[in-house]
Amino acid sequence: LDLVCEVAGQPQATVRWYRPGGSLPPNHQVSGSRLRILHVSVADAGEYVCQATSDSGVQQASFVVSVTPRVQPIYPAGITPTIRIEPSESSLIEGQTIELNCVTA
Repeated sequence: LDLVCEVAGQPQATVRWYRPGGSLPPNHQVSGSRLRILHVSVADAGEYVCQATSDSGVQQASFVVSVTPRVQPIYPAGITPTIRIEPSESSLIEGQTIELNCVTA
């Protein structure tokens, strides 16, 4: 995730990023006026503030970041989930209905 704070004017302003009431996540990088958050997680959601300070004064802009959690579990490379269909044994008469549940572990 890249958040960019565009700052114009002379002399060049000093840019500082912060989170109100908290600290920037450990997986962040600041380069000039750009804040990059690597491998975004739900914990990274919230408000981020860009503060530009120059001889002319202080200006700031805030960004609100929302992160939606993944619905599907992530499995490491080479690992696949175990899948089981329940019930495993059934005998039916033609025309009957059966309910099968696919269970992953």
